[in-house]
This record gives sequence, C-alpha cells and structure tokens, in this order.
Amino acid sequence: MQCSDITIDGDFDGGSTDGQFSLTVNSDAYENVVHPPGQYMIAITGTAVGSNPLNSDVAFFFLTLVDPCDPPVSITAPTLVNQEYTLTEIGVTYTL
Repeated sequence: MQCSDITIDGDFDGGSTDGQFSLTVNSDAYENVVHPPGQYMIAITGTAVGSNPLNSDVAFFFLTLVDPCDPPVSITAPTLVNQEYTLTEIGVTYTL
C-alpha cells in the first residue's frame, strides 16, 4: 500500500472531512491482490506551520482490511450436528 492510495484531509478548514483519512479498495484491487487483507499501520505527521521553530508530531493508526470471502458470507453452517444414521437393509436390489 502506498501513501497515494490514501486520501487525507489534514486541512482543518471547517469542512465535514477535517482530520479524516480514507482508502477505497475496488473489486479489481481485491481480485489482483493490490491491497491484500491484513493490518496496515498508517503514520501521519502533522506540523504546526505557525510555530517557531516548526513543531511536528506523528500519529499512528491501524487499518484492517478484511477478506469479504473469508469466511464465505454465502455459506450457512448446518444446524444439525453429530448426526448418526444406521442402514438396516443390506444388499437391496434396484430394477430399472
């Protein structure tokens, strides 16, 4: 993951996205493993430009990308557990 993949609004100008960062991962990036599932550490350096000397600090955030297919969301676990079947008819002949 590159810095250019993340959008950060670090300009606190009263906008609704002040201080927010975002990452948009589309299906092509998922299928081509551009951004594989996992945890990513994001470091953002902020600088008080009006300070003399300049004062900077780093904030660390962790972003977790999950695999939407792990576990599969379209498969439901069976509700029957530990079922046992006993076959009582041995050697049945079927005629077509």
